[in-house]
Amino acid sequence: MPEKEFFIYLDNAVILVWRHTEQGELTDFRVVLLAEIDGKMCCIARYDTAHGFAHRDILGKKAGILAKEPFLGLSKKEVADYAIKDFKANAENYIRFFQKN
Repeated sequence: MPEKEFFIYLDNAVILVWRHTEQGELTDFRVVLLAEIDGKMCCIARYDTAHGFAHRDILGKKAGILAKEPFLGLSKKEVADYAIKDFKANAENYIRFFQKN
């Protein structure tokens, strides 16, 4: 049951990636966008397999979880790879949205 955790550093944020595989197949993952807001690190948005399915949680600074968007029909690996690309390309948009909500 190998686990791997690593960070991807962006200009204004950090992506935390945690992966769990069994026999070479991705079974669980977390891809979390973190940014410093008002002097502390905050979870801005995340993709994960909590609740038994791959999904994205959209968060707001005041409201907490605003939406849980499932990714049905895609493999966990496809969603995890997409999550990294999404956060790399759109980190600033996620941060602005988080701060407004």
